[in-house]
Amino acid sequence: MDRKQPLLLILVITIFGIAIAGAIWVFGRQNIQLRRDSMFADINRIAADAHAYRLRPAPLGGGGGSYARFSIPERLRSNDIAAYAVSPLSSGDTLLITATAKGNLGTITAGVDRDGKVTITLLTGDLAY
Repeated sequence: MDRKQPLLLILVITIFGIAIAGAIWVFGRQNIQLRRDSMFADINRIAADAHAYRLRPAPLGGGGGSYARFSIPERLRSNDIAAYAVSPLSSGDTLLITATAKGNLGTITAGVDRDGKVTITLLTGDLAY
């Protein structure tokens, strides 16, 4: 019986280690999913603000039918999860929003069309899974 106890102890420690590693992996994936969902919500918030800007007449401080001069309001440019940037395309009818996750997790690029519809065009890094 004395010879089996060390083997049993090693087996229990190995199983326990595998269980801990699995739990860490699961919680890590969930954390990335929560960050990605939060970034999607922020992108939609920025897109709604940009579309309202596009619809507002130029004399009232809007884009007058174009995204060309839109910039993200200071309060939406960065948070604990990501930093956001916009780049209007040359026609002014489409706006690209790029969200760069903090912690080097990747980026999300989304396009906003003339009707305010958001289309996710690219996911990179850990955010792509």
